[in-house]
Amino acid sequence: MKIDIKAGGTKYSVDFKVIPQLKNKGLIAMAKSSKDLDELQSAIAARAGGDDLIGAIILKALEKKLKLPMEIDRNYDGAGYGFTLDFYSISKKLN
Repeated sequence: MKIDIKAGGTKYSVDFKVIPQLKNKGLIAMAKSSKDLDELQSAIAARAGGDDLIGAIILKALEKKLKLPMEIDRNYDGAGYGFTLDFYSISKKLN
């Protein structure tokens, strides 16, 4: 999943690999290659909001592609960014 991140007048294009997170029944997004990781690190350094803001950008892209509400998994401590489905919002839509 390719995401464009704008920072400091420059556009960084990062390709993410999205894999299932079995422990929390969510998703993990991580840079697909070392080149993408370098682009991501450059984008983080150029943005004032840093790492948290990049997670929010990825979250919006996932929600748009999946058409499902998601949340950033604040307890995820592995490589990349962790996300979980917002089951409360999903259940509200079904009722």
